[in-house]
Amino acid sequence: MTILQSQPKAFRLIALIQICESFSYYGMRAILILFLMKSFLASDSKAYAISAVFVTLVEFIRLIGGVAADKALGLRYSIILGTIIISSGHILMSCSDFIYLSENTLFYIGLGMIVLGSGLFKANCASLLGEFYQKDDPRRQSGYTLYYTCINIGALLSTILCGIVSEVYGYKYGFSLAAIGMCIANIFLYIMNGYLEDKGRLQNFRISKAIKVFCLYLLLLPVIIYAVINAEQSLNILPIIMGIALCIISLNFRNLCKEEIKNIGIIALAVILMALFYSIELQMGSTLIIYAENFVERQIMGYTIPSSVVNAINPLSIIFLGSIVAKILSRRSCGLISSFKNIGYAFTIVGLGFIALSSVGIINPETKLSLIAFLPIFALIGASELLVGPAIYALSSRLAPSNLKGSVMGLVMFGYSLAGIISGFTSKMFVFKTTPTIKDFSNNYSLIGFTLLLIAFAIIGVTTIKQSKNAKLAY
Repeated sequence: MTILQSQPKAFRLIALIQICESFSYYGMRAILILFLMKSFLASDSKAYAISAVFVTLVEFIRLIGGVAADKALGLRYSIILGTIIISSGHILMSCSDFIYLSENTLFYIGLGMIVLGSGLFKANCASLLGEFYQKDDPRRQSGYTLYYTCINIGALLSTILCGIVSEVYGYKYGFSLAAIGMCIANIFLYIMNGYLEDKGRLQNFRISKAIKVFCLYLLLLPVIIYAVINAEQSLNILPIIMGIALCIISLNFRNLCKEEIKNIGIIALAVILMALFYSIELQMGSTLIIYAENFVERQIMGYTIPSSVVNAINPLSIIFLGSIVAKILSRRSCGLISSFKNIGYAFTIVGLGFIALSSVGIINPETKLSLIAFLPIFALIGASELLVGPAIYALSSRLAPSNLKGSVMGLVMFGYSLAGIISGFTSKMFVFKTTPTIKDFSNNYSLIGFTLLLIAFAIIGVTTIKQSKNAKLAY
């Protein structure tokens, strides 16, 4: 029996709709920064800010979506509503060039709706998968690794297709192609709804309460749109708002027993480390694409590969390595120490990758980097994600209190939003007063690489000491 066949039947539906969602989301994100700079004619600072604020809001609002699922909607209805809203947002973005409204109104509304729908879909989809495993089910770690691989199948297909379509026909057609993915997700949900059995429903579900909560949730849309339009100012204000919101939502964790409080603390530590890691991963959708556009020789046999398509190496490496890593992890201990140590290894791999990338640009700053020398950084980030993402998902679903699974997974998504903020400030390092050179970018990447190595050594050192102490106590 293969690892996929051993998974619950519902895994197939959840995996399919996740592939469709990631096709839409990552396809749009792959071309967003180039669209903003080339077609939208935004400055480097404005483009980086819109990209960072959009990603931050997409991740942050999942925290609110998780609470809405726990308190009123349930995981199942949250996912259904999320797919509908995201589909509508992508359609509006694709129509922004066909239907003219002043000041790019449809574009901003579309981005806002994608943010709003993601809050209901992303965190709750991962939580719903967790309901099909027992607490100590050995399939859990490998299941989330496969789930993570499915996300990257959609990302791989969309990065290539949307990138090529945008380069050949224009960005509006790239956005249109991204919209198709989420529309297909709605079809899968309708046809295969029975796979979910009775999971994902609230025991005390009341339709009147669900409608009220959903209407209140929709009121966030104008706030989101305003934040994206004023992205440069929002990037400075969002950390304060996020901190206040986190304090309010953390009230859900009152009245927990001592063991549950300890588990929430462990999850919080893992989330902080995850935020640091993914803030660097997000550079693939911003500074690394601009690096590829300006400083990488992308011609192969007379054809110039679009810079956004270079991003496909990341999901390709995850897909290629996903089943291998899942098989290895299924045979190893999935304890807390090993999970944190895996995160430390991920920081090491990516840190060394950025140092290698920067050294090429510093040593030979007068010529463009070859595509072969540039691609490994995307592959290394992809390989490292397989150590971080699945470990966080599995750890959170395992330690979360049974009645707060949506809120805890929302807390994990808060880590992704924190990564967006850190990524936005990191991108500011790449806004130069004069035309940047490959050496300018390389100096910054070198700083990033050494910082990651310092964090890695701290994680691996602490976990090794802890593991040694546990071994002595057992002896």
